[in-house]
Order: sequence, then C-alpha cells, then structure tokens
Amino acid sequence: MPLGEHFEATDAQRQKVRSLSACGVPQMDIAKMLGISDRTLRTHFRHELDVAEAEANAKVAGKLFQNAMDGNLGAQIFWLKTRGRWRERDDETGQKTIVIYNKPGMTPETDEETKT
Repeated sequence: MPLGEHFEATDAQRQKVRSLSACGVPQMDIAKMLGISDRTLRTHFRHELDVAEAEANAKVAGKLFQNAMDGNLGAQIFWLKTRGRWRERDDETGQKTIVIYNKPGMTPETDEETKT
C-alpha cells in the first residue's frame, strides 16, 4: 500500500488477522500477508490482535477439559497438576507421592513439608 493512502479494513481481513494471530503468527508476518505495514496492522486491527490469543487459549482449555471428562488420563493429570495444584514429589524412600496444594497461595515454596 503506497505511503499516505487511506486504509479501510474489511471483515475478511479482520477474520484473517484474528485467525493468524490466534495461531501465533508474528504480527510482522501478518502485515506482510495483508500487504500493509506493522503500524497499519496494529492501528486498524488492535482488537483482533488483543483478543485472538485469549480466545484460542479458551478453546484449547475447553477441549482439554472435555478430554479430561471423557476419561483421557493424560488430560486429567495435566489438568490436576496445572489447575488443581497437584504435584508429584519423591518421599524419603524415593517413591513418588502426590501433594495437593489446596490452600490459597500455597505453593511448594510456602509449604513447610516441601522445604529442605
């Protein structure tokens, strides 16, 4: 697009920016695909760039949750370790044990049992 020429974003371009941004495509590459500058991209597609990643993460989280509820053991373990505050640690005998950090703010760093 020539310098100084007025840019008007189309609905199709907005959808493309949202889709590419959600997949992690760098803004510089998105701008190249649209034939515009990085600055024009950020000026005219600010909303799409801001919400695309959050929407993509929400969709993936929904799928992860559904997989966990459907019995996928890997999804269940991942969910409990990341969202349920479950952690594995070795006890004195070298056996793995599960520790559940269920108090607000409780982490391995604040739990007296896990400090060495």
